[in-house]
Amino acid sequence: MKTKLVGCCLLGLALILTLSISARPDRDDRDRHDRDDERGRSENHKHNVNTPVGFLEVIQIPGNPLASTDLSWTDPGTERFYLADRSNSAVDIVSAEKDVFLDRVTGFVGATGAQGAGPNGLLVTPDHRLFAGDGNSKLQVADVDPNSSNYLKFLFPSVGCTVNCGVNTADPAFAGSQQCNDGTTNNCNRADELGYDPADHIIMVANDAPTPAPGVTVAWPYATFVSTDTYKILGQVIFTGAGGAEQPVWDAATQRFLITLPGTALQAPEVAVIDPKNLGLGIVNHYSFPCSSLPGGSSFGANGAALGAFQHLLISVCGEPVVIDALTGAVLHVIRDVGGGDEVWYNPGDGRFYLTSADNTVVVVPPATTGPTVLGVLDGEDSSWLQNVPDVGGRNPSAFPENNRIFSPVRAATPPATTICGSFSSTGCIAVFTHKGGEDE
Repeated sequence: MKTKLVGCCLLGLALILTLSISARPDRDDRDRHDRDDERGRSENHKHNVNTPVGFLEVIQIPGNPLASTDLSWTDPGTERFYLADRSNSAVDIVSAEKDVFLDRVTGFVGATGAQGAGPNGLLVTPDHRLFAGDGNSKLQVADVDPNSSNYLKFLFPSVGCTVNCGVNTADPAFAGSQQCNDGTTNNCNRADELGYDPADHIIMVANDAPTPAPGVTVAWPYATFVSTDTYKILGQVIFTGAGGAEQPVWDAATQRFLITLPGTALQAPEVAVIDPKNLGLGIVNHYSFPCSSLPGGSSFGANGAALGAFQHLLISVCGEPVVIDALTGAVLHVIRDVGGGDEVWYNPGDGRFYLTSADNTVVVVPPATTGPTVLGVLDGEDSSWLQNVPDVGGRNPSAFPENNRIFSPVRAATPPATTICGSFSSTGCIAVFTHKGGEDE
């Protein structure tokens, strides 16, 4: 009897030890992974500090001087940089590997469209389709696959249409458009900035400044959601009370769009959260940013947005770069060393955010009212400011993750004013930056 009891006790003890030992590695692995993750973050940050960004060269763009430009996009799939060039009524295409001008997609309304300028916001999808907001409330689609027979041509959703035939974001069949288009008069103005949901093949287009249709009192900014498979409008969401509609960003972790909304004297700037598969819900959540609550914040502006690692969302709000938690809207960091830019960009190749704005680290000497324009560089992991790189005249940068080149469009300057373009200051250029002392230089 004792023998059996001892045997059972030993068997039970062995089982407990086995369970304890088998459980312990999970905890140890978790702790080790946490330590490794923190160590990796520290090493990445140290690498970022030790490989600063510096100016490399400029790229000349043919045609009319770059007097009017908007956003840029750098696409890993086609390995090219794209610029919304209103002065040439085109999207310019530059090799992101060789830093040379290649081609352009022409046929946009240009800088003086009766219903808004274009091109404006733009992006390239994995199937090598260029989507760009245009004047007259149109979303244009072009083929930018160099191996395609339709290369550089618009792809229109309607058969037989040949002039400015893109998707009409002022379609009066939808509530957002009805504010500004009565079916006869279109006051919905330009289609502006874009975001892309690759999971559901949906483009989100912001109409940032509609004016009321005849008989309508007020027209609020709105967004149109378009299928990239059928080019059909899936629905619209109205941003009641907002002072505009700026940059949409897709968050794959939450399967939601986030968009920056400028404020007014009555409403603070916001980031609105939208479920593209349940557009009837409208805004499902929003994060409000009263400028008085941000150190140094001013005005009611909200512009660029870019999603980096660890759900860190960089937004330009109240005149400052602000990093928030995309899941909760909590403010993680307010950067005071550089001003808030129009377009902001996250480069997964080097783990950094980029924007162009005024240098806030220098003493401003009258008659100047702000510091000179710089390319601001932020660490994408801990949200810290790393450096300001001189970029006189630069704006709306984007970066190529394969070689970590950063491209900053520079508008033409009126002589004798000069920019980082140097001898090309009167025509404008694309300024190129890279990591000094790194493998990419």
